[in-house]
Amino acid sequence: LGRFDRKQARAKMEVQSMSRKRKREMSNRLSPELQKCLQLLNTIQSRQDAENFLSPVNWEELGLMDYPKIVTKPMDLGTVEVKLLEGKYIDIHAFADDVRLIWANTMKYNIEESDIYATAVSLKQMFDRKFLEIEQSILREQEASIQPPKKKTKKTVEKKSEKKSEKKSERKPGKGTLVIDASFWKSCLDTIMYLKKQKEAQPFLAPVRWRELGLNDYPQLVKNPMDLGTIEEKLRGGKYSQAEAYVADMRLVWENAMSYNIENSEYYNYAKKCNEMFEKRWKKIVKNHRSTTAEEAKFKLNRQRLVDLLRGIESNKKLGELVLAVQKYNPAAMEMKQGKEIIIQIGKLEPKMIDRLLRQVQSG
Repeated sequence: LGRFDRKQARAKMEVQSMSRKRKREMSNRLSPELQKCLQLLNTIQSRQDAENFLSPVNWEELGLMDYPKIVTKPMDLGTVEVKLLEGKYIDIHAFADDVRLIWANTMKYNIEESDIYATAVSLKQMFDRKFLEIEQSILREQEASIQPPKKKTKKTVEKKSEKKSEKKSERKPGKGTLVIDASFWKSCLDTIMYLKKQKEAQPFLAPVRWRELGLNDYPQLVKNPMDLGTIEEKLRGGKYSQAEAYVADMRLVWENAMSYNIENSEYYNYAKKCNEMFEKRWKKIVKNHRSTTAEEAKFKLNRQRLVDLLRGIESNKKLGELVLAVQKYNPAAMEMKQGKEIIIQIGKLEPKMIDRLLRQVQSG
């Protein structure tokens, strides 16, 4: 096999060699969202028309010598399954990117009139429809978590009004729902990468080697060890489904170091400094990803969904139609670069425009 196929062929063999019990054990470790993705993937794999996409393209055997030059990032359903079971996807959108890459590669290499091109289009439409259902179910779960305010009786209002001035200073700014999407987890990962570059964070990049260091009392004093490397691995593996779990692990790193080491010692001060840096960045993450209403949460998810779908569009004609729609209905989001290149600024698209573009893209 060529260098493009070896890794994926190995991945295919790994899936085939897995027992059903082993697959079940690995799937149980996935977040609920990624488990839904696995179910969708298995549904596609069981389809007869998906047989050409189950494993890497054996371009040498088929005599397709130009394949690695045209398709620079090969992907197949078997490789996606291995990556999913091994926790390589940080969220559902990273999973969707790889699946959409399969259809994009097929449509890029084959002519439009070919049967395999038509099959890729059909599977792409089916996947986008089913993936949208997954996103909508996640959105419903998020909306359900937004508790409506309790109805206040006149008596309750009167009592609360007496303490209004006292409690005013206690109110926390920016209350609302934290939108947990791909950009949120990317911000969390960016925080890890930022901290790893800091001098003060170097002792916390990996688990404490207490045996080598002769710290025999460490396991007794630190019951729940944690480090930045472990958190990064959990983030990349999609092991966090709640923001609270991520924050708790981050704070645990510093708490462990500060509880084990003497106050004002070098490691104690390093941990204290890292904690300050983390809390500062976490405050920004919360501010940037908090929505005050269910509608705003829906808008942010739809915007991310549009970005994911746009990545998979290969047709210049289709892209041209989308540009014309933005130019007509939301011109403020358009930017002309050097008089030739047109840029659509996703952040300036209005909610109605995003809904319109989503319908247009999904209509095929």
